[in-house]
Amino acid sequence: MKTSMARLLPIMALFMVLFSYAGERGAVAQQEPPPKPNIVMVLTDDMRADDVRFTPKVRRLVGGEGMTFENAFVTDSVCCPSRATFLTGLYAHNHNVKGNYPRTGSVLRFNEGGHDEHTVAAWLDGAGYQTGLFGNYMKSYNGTYVPPGWDEWQAWAGGPRFSDNGRVYRGAGKHFTDFVFDGAEDFVASAAADDEPFFAYLAPQTPHPPANPPAGGYSKLYPKLKLPRDPAFNERDLSDKPDWLRSKPLLNARQMNDMDLLHRKRARSLRALDDRFEALHQRIEAAGELENTYFIFTSDNGFHMGEHRMFPMKQSAYEEDIKIPLLISGPDVERASEDKIVLNNDFAPTLAELSGAEESRPVDGRSYAPLLRGENPSPWRSAFLIEKWDKLLMPLSYKGIRTNAGWTYVEYGAGARGGQQELYNVRRDPHQINNLIRGGKYGKKTYWKLNNRLEALSDCEAQTCVRAEN
Repeated sequence: MKTSMARLLPIMALFMVLFSYAGERGAVAQQEPPPKPNIVMVLTDDMRADDVRFTPKVRRLVGGEGMTFENAFVTDSVCCPSRATFLTGLYAHNHNVKGNYPRTGSVLRFNEGGHDEHTVAAWLDGAGYQTGLFGNYMKSYNGTYVPPGWDEWQAWAGGPRFSDNGRVYRGAGKHFTDFVFDGAEDFVASAAADDEPFFAYLAPQTPHPPANPPAGGYSKLYPKLKLPRDPAFNERDLSDKPDWLRSKPLLNARQMNDMDLLHRKRARSLRALDDRFEALHQRIEAAGELENTYFIFTSDNGFHMGEHRMFPMKQSAYEEDIKIPLLISGPDVERASEDKIVLNNDFAPTLAELSGAEESRPVDGRSYAPLLRGENPSPWRSAFLIEKWDKLLMPLSYKGIRTNAGWTYVEYGAGARGGQQELYNVRRDPHQINNLIRGGKYGKKTYWKLNNRLEALSDCEAQTCVRAEN
């Protein structure tokens, strides 16, 4: 008996060592969760959805490796209201940034409402992320203030002035695109070296007018490029359009030539941005972080150029202004094209879910992270609110609804009772030529359904927005 026990003792000791080692490995595994993913978001300025043809490297590196959203929209096609929505997940009627100027909007209204404490940057910073902004924040930003949640702050402060973490200086000799990407490259390299997850928010002015490209041969690209002369361009008959548009004269040859020139400059500036994006992508790859990084490429709003005789601008409810590019790649992102409607309202909650951060208050948008994984969440939105509040520039204030069936219904001024309206179905009329309100070329049931849904969306908040959109 003693002999048998003596033989068993070494075996028992071996099992105890192995069990202890396995336990230690299990404990280590429990103590070391998978690393948080990095997030790089590029928010261009006034880039139309169809402008992605001028960014072939972005299409290859992001769209080709991930998901392209065919129906991405902004809910207020003006710079400051849209940027405030990207950061907070709120419709403009809830964050109250209703224009670009101090009276109704700009960064002053954003700060006045205390929204700077409830941005996606603040959420991610609280979740252990290194956060950095590079470029355009909002109109009227003076450079001396660094909002909560931002660890690195390299922001434009108007004119030739820039803010280096609250220290204002006059920049000279560097193109804005290079300013943005130089800062972002240094930031991601530093964060990667410190082994910390990072959120880099790049906001170049490309391709906002005047859209002058940086040096490097870009000014020679696209020498014969012209705007497409589709049916909406310099539209011949505006008799069915609202008053603010109906009175516009036909564009003359000089005006159309000027628009063609701006179109070429926009394309050139986007090609320059495309090259800088590739360099940033390579920098992240060299740091060993490529497989753990989400890349999000989108725009603050679209841009019209000659459609319905309009000079280059945004702010309308037409497709050219509300539709934006959206390409996303990263860990577990399906290689696919997605046609569900996503909004700028959705970016903040999506980034919160991808990073594991907690939202500090309810939002109006919803996370599209399940779509990135190839899931089919149901129900998903079938409509959304389009709004404009600032009366300083045409068109005057309006509210409208866009549905996944292609309907766009807009009310100007006094709304359905005494105001002016537009109604289109972009599936049948993609250039929005025939206003179906004029002449009653629509079903009464369709009209009242859109009108009632618009009323439900007009003052929605948080979950009431989700229910009204569904």
